[in-house]
Amino acid sequence: MLMKFPCRRSKLQEYDCQVCAKPKWKSKHKLICFDMCLAQELFYLWDLGIITTGCCCGNHEGDKGFNSYIGVEEQFISKMKSLGYKVRENHGRQDSFIPKTKL
Repeated sequence: MLMKFPCRRSKLQEYDCQVCAKPKWKSKHKLICFDMCLAQELFYLWDLGIITTGCCCGNHEGDKGFNSYIGVEEQFISKMKSLGYKVRENHGRQDSFIPKTKL
């Protein structure tokens, strides 16, 4: 069970609201750590077989969620778009998406 508390209490580069989990596609004993408020959405994407490359809730002190993103490997870009995800502009790259989780 994941305990939830606001990431707004932490600052960027602090990991007070981070959790770790092992997706099915990771090799043995490898954990991925991420912001707790995106956990359910990441678990959903992982269950669909989408490999994520990084994420941030962007909900840290002073940020108000403006920098939130979920990154995916290139071969999953079209799948994310078909699921209704909007691209988060990132220097012309298409592999970062705006999370659907209400932050």
